[in-house]
Amino acid sequence: MSYRSWRRTSNRSTARRALRLGTLALAGFAMLCLLSTSPAEAGRVVSFKGTSSLAFGGTSVEPGDLLDVDTGTFVFDEYSSWPPDIDAGHLLGDGTSVLVSTATNMTLGGNFFLGGDVVEWDGTTSSARYTRTELGNPNVDAVYLFNEDLANETLLFSSTGNFTLDGQNFSADQLVLWDGSSASAFADTPPLTGGVALARDIDAVHILSNGDVVFSTAADGASLPGLADPILAADLVRWDPNAGAASIYLEGTDLFDGPTTANLDAATFIPEPGTAALLGAGLLGLAAHGRRRRARS
Repeated sequence: MSYRSWRRTSNRSTARRALRLGTLALAGFAMLCLLSTSPAEAGRVVSFKGTSSLAFGGTSVEPGDLLDVDTGTFVFDEYSSWPPDIDAGHLLGDGTSVLVSTATNMTLGGNFFLGGDVVEWDGTTSSARYTRTELGNPNVDAVYLFNEDLANETLLFSSTGNFTLDGQNFSADQLVLWDGSSASAFADTPPLTGGVALARDIDAVHILSNGDVVFSTAADGASLPGLADPILAADLVRWDPNAGAASIYLEGTDLFDGPTTANLDAATFIPEPGTAALLGAGLLGLAAHGRRRRARS
C-alpha cells in the first residue's frame, strides 16, 4: 500500500472513531442532563367535586371536568363524556385516554359500570380496566398507574372507606398497591394526622418522576410535617418521603376565578416533553454505538 493510500485509510478510520466518540458523548450528555435535572411535570390536570360550576379564566368548568390548569383546556368535558360524579382520574401516557372511577353506577360508551370500577375511556370506547369486585368492593377515590402495561402494571388507589383486599384490611387514609394478584400498603403514603377521619381520606394522587407524592384530601384539617397549618381540601400537597416533609404544590383557593374554593377530587399530570426528548436522544445514541460495536465483532 502506498503512503497516500495508507494516509487516506488512516484519516477515514480517525474520522469514524471521532464520530463514534461524538455520538457516545452526546448520548452521555443527554442522559446526564436527564438525571441531573429536577423532575418536571407539565399539564397539571385536575377535577373538583361539587354541585355547581366554577369559572377558570372566564371559562365555565363543571364538577367532573378534567381541566389542564396550565393551558386552560379541557382534557375531558364531563357533560359530553360522562356523569359529573367522578371520584378519581388518571391520564394515561398516550395523552388521549383516561382512567376514571365514579361514586355511583354509570353508563359510558354504551357500557354499564358499577361505582368503584376503574374504567378506561378514550372519548369513544370504554372498558373496565379494574372492576370494583376485583379490588375488594371499595369506593375508589384516587388512582395512579405504574407501568402502563396490563401484563406488568400496578394500580395505586385509595378508597372513601375501609375495605378488605387479598386478605388484608385497608383504611381511607392509606394508598394501596394492587398488581392483579396481590395487595400491599404503599410505603410512601403521606402520614396524615389530626382532623376528622374524612380529612385523612386521600381523594387524589399522582406520583412525580422523582417519587414524590402529590395528593389531596376529602376535607380540611389533616396535618403533615413541614406544614405550619393543616391542609385544605382545595390544595394539592407534595409529600417528599425521603425528607419526611410536605409542601403546598397547588393552592386551590387561588385556582378558580373569584373568591371561591373547590374540593379538588382528581389530579393527574402530563410528562414534560423535554424530558422524553432527552431520554430518547440518550437511548438512541447508546443504541447506535451498540450497533456499530456489534457490526465490527
